[in-house]
Amino acid sequence: MKNIKVGLVAGRHTMPVDRYIFDEIKDVLDFDFLDKGVKKFISSLSVVNGKLNCNLDIYVTGLTSVTISLLSNLKDLNFDKGRITFYHFDRYTNTYKPQII
Repeated sequence: MKNIKVGLVAGRHTMPVDRYIFDEIKDVLDFDFLDKGVKKFISSLSVVNGKLNCNLDIYVTGLTSVTISLLSNLKDLNFDKGRITFYHFDRYTNTYKPQII
């Protein structure tokens, strides 16, 4: 199964990712913009009959509204086949800690 590594927003932190969901965000309270960007990202994923057909590693950047928008739009996918893991930066160890949902 394919493993996809993405960061929420480019330029906020150094992340071991292949791409970003957003290149930039001008207004973290523009929820329509966030939802449209997240939906565009989700449409690029391997989804078969509503089931995520890949493993998704998401490196979060501390922008709560962006993370919530992503979770809100992922909730309708079935994760039976794929796995979603959020990675949070641990400033004490300079590593990312996984949180599987």
